[in-house]
Amino acid sequence: MKFIVVTNDWLSARGVIPLPTMRKSKDGSKIILHEDYFNLIAPRNEKGNVELGDATVYAHNSAELNELLSSDEWTWSEEETPTDTADYIQLAAVQNLMAVTKSGINTMALTDTEALRVKDMYPEWAPGIEVKTGYKCQHEGSLWKARQGHTTQDGWEPSMETASLW
Repeated sequence: MKFIVVTNDWLSARGVIPLPTMRKSKDGSKIILHEDYFNLIAPRNEKGNVELGDATVYAHNSAELNELLSSDEWTWSEEETPTDTADYIQLAAVQNLMAVTKSGINTMALTDTEALRVKDMYPEWAPGIEVKTGYKCQHEGSLWKARQGHTTQDGWEPSMETASLW
């Protein structure tokens, strides 16, 4: 089992907000994630492998992780420990689940009919995204399916020439 330290900015870039149950540095700029959660939201290269970027990986119960967690940067006194309402925790968890689902929905084996039923979970079309044949996205209220792999570009929004409209 491993744990990965990421920055709050890294999480925000993926639409994920740190939950109160996640271990944070005292200044809130760093968060420790379990490797399974990290793997759900981490960017992947063209071979599908997770890209660590600036993230730091620690083995469970390693001396390095224990030293980090006992440092002043990561140790909270009882008075300093942040508290959030149960309602906020619930909504933050739902938001994170939606962000993770949207980022990985194109890897799920949904039929076209199922995809239409959950079309709001697909990402919005944007330029600069590397897409594979079959990649689905929303654009102007419709769900589109790429006919071939390419990198999206301004001026080349989904159309009947490049994608199937549902």
